[in-house]
Order: sequence, then C-alpha cells, then structure tokens
Amino acid sequence: MCFQFSAVCNGITYDPTAYVCCNNLTRVPITNPSAVTCCAGVALYDPLTQICCGGAVNSSNMQCCGTNGFIDPTFQQCCNGVPRPLGETCCGSTTLDSTCYTCVNNVPVLAYSQATHMCCGGSIQRKIYQYSCCCGSVLFDASIQSCCNGIVVPKDPNDNSNCCRMYNFK
Repeated sequence: MCFQFSAVCNGITYDPTAYVCCNNLTRVPITNPSAVTCCAGVALYDPLTQICCGGAVNSSNMQCCGTNGFIDPTFQQCCNGVPRPLGETCCGSTTLDSTCYTCVNNVPVLAYSQATHMCCGGSIQRKIYQYSCCCGSVLFDASIQSCCNGIVVPKDPNDNSNCCRMYNFK
C-alpha cells in the first residue's frame, strides 16, 4: 500500500493523516489528525478540549486525581490521589475539619483534649456537664436534654439513658 505520507506502527505501515499509532500497539482511525493525541496508549483525545488521566478521557474542565480518577475542581479537591469535598483540609487521602483536627504525618489528630473538650459542628466546646453532648454546634446536658432534628429539647422523663443519640460522651 502506498501513501503520500506514511509511518510505521508495530511494523505495519499506515497513513498518519488518517490514523494515530498509540503506544506502538494500535492504529486508531481519527477524524481530526492535527488535534489528536494518544492517551496512555489506550484512547485518543483532543488536548484542547479534553484531558487524559491514566488512559481515561474527560472534558478539559475536569482535573486528574489518582491513576484513573477525575474531579470537578469547582466542587472537589484531590487529596493524595483520592477525590474529596472542597473546603476542608487534606490529610493524607482524607479531608478534615481544621478547627477540630490537625494533620500529623498524614494522620488526622484531634486538636483538643477529649477529657475536657469536644468538637460540636466545627467548634471546639469545653465540656461543662457530666454528660456533655453536641446538637449541631450547641453543647447540651444529655442527662436532662435531648437533640431532636438539630434542636435541644427537654429530655423525655421515661428516657433513662445519657445518650447523645449518636455518641455517649462522659
């Protein structure tokens, strides 16, 4: 076969104006030869409108995260190769509330003493009751109060527990 322009892919001659050789393994037909690039030897993409992450292709408004992952940077961040919500502090492959935690060697560590304080809704509160509990960002006394749908209410007289309904802090 004779082409005006030719190239070789894995020992086979092909027309580079109609095909692209990816990773010397395959010839993939293309529609716009001037704007196409090989993505990890697997797929073709247009670097002007798309991105390649580990062999996967997505729109250019996304960002690579990890080996094959994508994130939308308007809503997410990449923490050590793992997509996580935007707005929190990365710590290893997770995010944390930097008000209540610090990051030491990529491990979340409490930023307060659990013996005397607790984190309520992103705010460190001093435990002032024997049975201190959180209801959102409000500290309450679980021996006489409960948290219902985010509102501190008087405790039901038949309830003998000192439970926060999620955690029992003493």
